[in-house]
Amino acid sequence: MNKQSETGVFPVVIGIVGGIAAGKSFVTKEFIAQGAEHFDADKEAKELYNLPSVVSEIKKRWPTVVDSKNVVDKSRLAQIVFSPTEQGARELSKLNALLHPILNGAFITWLKKRQDARLVILDAPLLLEAGMDSLIDYLVYVDADFAVRQKRAVERGWEPDEIIRRESRQLPLCEKKERADFCVNSSSSSSQVREQVAKIVATLFQGSR
Repeated sequence: MNKQSETGVFPVVIGIVGGIAAGKSFVTKEFIAQGAEHFDADKEAKELYNLPSVVSEIKKRWPTVVDSKNVVDKSRLAQIVFSPTEQGARELSKLNALLHPILNGAFITWLKKRQDARLVILDAPLLLEAGMDSLIDYLVYVDADFAVRQKRAVERGWEPDEIIRRESRQLPLCEKKERADFCVNSSSSSSQVREQVAKIVATLFQGSR
């Protein structure tokens, strides 16, 4: 099912995927500079942890990560679901099954309010894993060398092996890249990234006024 048939609206929707710390946020900003509207799925997902229904389900499954004020300790939850074990994989699957349908619905609702938009960017860290590829028209893969990504992650305060641990629970990057319609190399300079994004937008709207 393509995006138009599922949502009933017709802006061109681009999904952004890539490895952790690959530069997806910068690439997204460049698309916004080209006139795109932006749905930040990561931000929306964090807001889901404030929903009473979501907190209730998390408390049932992982009672130790919810405090007496019903606040979810996302760091502790991450330690459970990203544990490099089969149990960790099962726990992550349970969490995704809870959050992804709500997130998908939130995007569809958001998109239906933007029927006059020309271009929309769906920035979702687990876009393919969440099945949100049915809601997009094109997929852009943001590429960067592992050493570059690891350095960026460490600068954020992550442990050096955290990227490996988390990405082991996601689709392989080679598969994401293979499924993409376009690729942006974010290891290059800012101006070169800007040029790559502008070229993609020009290609999408070639011949239109």
